Amino acid sequence: MKFTETFNKAKRFSNIREVIYNSVKLYPNNNAFIIKKDIKKEEYTYITYKKFLEDINDLGTAFFNLGLKGKRIAICGTNCYEWILSYTTNLMGNIISVPLDKGLMEGELELSLIRSKADAIIFDSKLEDFIKSIREKGTTNIKEYICMGESEEFKTINSLLEKGKNLRKLGKKDFENTEINNDDMKIILFTSGTTAMSKAVMLSERNIAEDIYSMQLVEKLLPTDVNMAILPFHHAYGSTGILMMLASRNFKLFYRWIKIYCQKYERI
Repeated sequence: MKFTETFNKAKRFSNIREVIYNSVKLYPNNNAFIIKKDIKKEEYTYITYKKFLEDINDLGTAFFNLGLKGKRIAICGTNCYEWILSYTTNLMGNIISVPLDKGLMEGELELSLIRSKADAIIFDSKLEDFIKSIREKGTTNIKEYICMGESEEFKTINSLLEKGKNLRKLGKKDFENTEINNDDMKIILFTSGTTAMSKAVMLSERNIAEDIYSMQLVEKLLPTDVNMAILPFHHAYGSTGILMMLASRNFKLFYRWIKIYCQKYERI
């Protein structure tokens, strides 16, 4: 057997919009995500590929309405649907993502926001006290604070989804019509900083798309596979793995489930 024959067939993409649009076209009504928010209850929320794209367009429209087009948005929180929705929305709208470790202490989180020059932050409800303190200090460039869960003080993902949906009904298509620049910087990742202060790593959308293609070549995925999101999304391997699962298919057009457990505890 030739070496090249050991590789799987895969479709090559240039950006994440192509990945998502391709999956929605192939199996719009199949489940992309199965979400369990309480580990003690056998209750699940099902998100189809079509619904995922609708949420992306609604959230992206709301982001643009807030003036975040072309800006930098930090994302800090536990693995959950709101995290991957925000991240994918940024990639599909030419917004730069800054994934941050949910376990950072307040000072480290504040410094990361300063160093990355983030314009907005999407954060876990558990971090609300940190966020309030950072906002009061006024040391960052943050203009918009968005909570992944419910909040009486801050904007929320749910409220922005509703806002974006209404704007789209009125004909707002700026987000959906945005031209994607495949080779521009789209992600700023911080290393673990084991030897000194963490380093900022810049990635383009094509970098992520090529990773997806390469993983599909060497990883055989079956129709019965369920991916459980255990690796932290702020790590490139965790978030890219989720996108790879969303992109994966065989030529019988089977669906892929991504099962996300939003744990009650802070660390996975």
